Amino acid sequence: MKLITVPKAKEEIKRLQSYVELVDSYEADTFYTNSLREVVKRANEAGKAVEYEYVREVIDGKIQDELPRFLRLGYRARINRSKRK
Repeated sequence: MKLITVPKAKEEIKRLQSYVELVDSYEADTFYTNSLREVVKRANEAGKAVEYEYVREVIDGKIQDELPRFLRLGYRARINRSKRK
């Protein structure tokens, strides 16, 4: 475990609390997941014909909401890690 200073820990706690509050209060009719394939699968199961390329375009498009911005950053970080391996 990496040790951090108390001020940094408090800052991280605030950041995580705001994220939890954002996620808990978020209402959307979307298919949030870490996998593009899973988004396509869930959309198709819900009766919405969606293709993989369309989902990629949406992710690469302009984000107008805070939670999708967090999710896109997480997705991009995961992709970048896998590219480095």
